[in-house]
Amino acid sequence: MAIQSAALLCEQLIARPALRGNPHRAGRMQAGVRRDYALAWRRNFSRRLHMAALFAHLFMRPASTRVATTLLQRLPHLLTEGARWSGKTEPLRGARAFDAARS
Repeated sequence: MAIQSAALLCEQLIARPALRGNPHRAGRMQAGVRRDYALAWRRNFSRRLHMAALFAHLFMRPASTRVATTLLQRLPHLLTEGARWSGKTEPLRGARAFDAARS
């Protein structure tokens, strides 16, 4: 997530060449970077965080931990499904560099 997050931020900075020379010069442009980066970050990572919280709460309770552990032992492919549910298997959305690399 950290590397992907950095890629999203770099995309925003590259898209605004005026910030390269003097980052303090363009206040409104900085606000746009923050806004667009935050939007891209939420679009890419919010589902992962929600799923992580769900699984954390599931495994905090002894009864649900036993059920989930038994289920995962019998159906290990659910781990792969969990990664898919969280969006972890999807390409980074909003990162032009990643889109260009896939073409």
